[in-house]
Amino acid sequence: MKIISLNTGIRLKNTEKLISFLTKENADIICLQEVSQALEMTAKKQFHVKQDLDASLSNRYPHRFFGELWKSTGFNATGELDFGGLIEQGNYILSKHPFSYKHNDFYYKEYSHVTNWKKWFEEDHGRALQHVIIDFFNGERLQLVNLHGIWTDNKLGDARTLQQARSIIHTTKKYPDLPTIIIGDINLLPESASIQYLNRHFTNLIDKYKITSTRPQIKKGFDKGKLVVDYIFVNHFIIDKKFEVPNSNISDHLPLVFEFEV
Repeated sequence: MKIISLNTGIRLKNTEKLISFLTKENADIICLQEVSQALEMTAKKQFHVKQDLDASLSNRYPHRFFGELWKSTGFNATGELDFGGLIEQGNYILSKHPFSYKHNDFYYKEYSHVTNWKKWFEEDHGRALQHVIIDFFNGERLQLVNLHGIWTDNKLGDARTLQQARSIIHTTKKYPDLPTIIIGDINLLPESASIQYLNRHFTNLIDKYKITSTRPQIKKGFDKGKLVVDYIFVNHFIIDKKFEVPNSNISDHLPLVFEFEV
């Protein structure tokens, strides 16, 4: 089995590169963060990402689950960006195999229509865990959590991110006997207390494979240089076969590509 995680970068015009990469990799499961979809057709083309992914990949990935986080017509206070119309942003799972369970579980705030971003740096927007059970052809099942974590300016976290980590553990304990993968842009550095908390419960593939960066060399807004913020955690039912973070220019994050058995 192969699974891919990638933050697609909502500010980027990169849908063609994204679709080309995902088609070439041909993973069994794709977990994306920061995916936009147009709720009004006046929205600029770069924000029709979900619609474009569905048009290109729906035959290959018949099972898809979008977990919405917020909707808005544009950013302000974090760098002006007009969407051209109402869009929605969230996390997206595409799978060749069916879901027997799926839920978008908000652990911080709720889904909302954001009209004022002035307090975003201090308060962030709603965050949720995309929690699914995937059924394979051989009768095996996989528990999967996909998330885009709470933002903090130093990426070392705070009381909210510790609660986020506890929410992840609480959620996965609903199915303790299933092979489990936690995946996504968690928005925290490896030395943060929240990542250390997760390390006590699951195997951190970033640590195991000594990955030094999950972002290309960037200087964009409040993110500068190389750093690790994207992760895959697994439990002991997952047999890892190969894990890599290929250098790419698809996004302002690097893709995580993981091959495994259950």
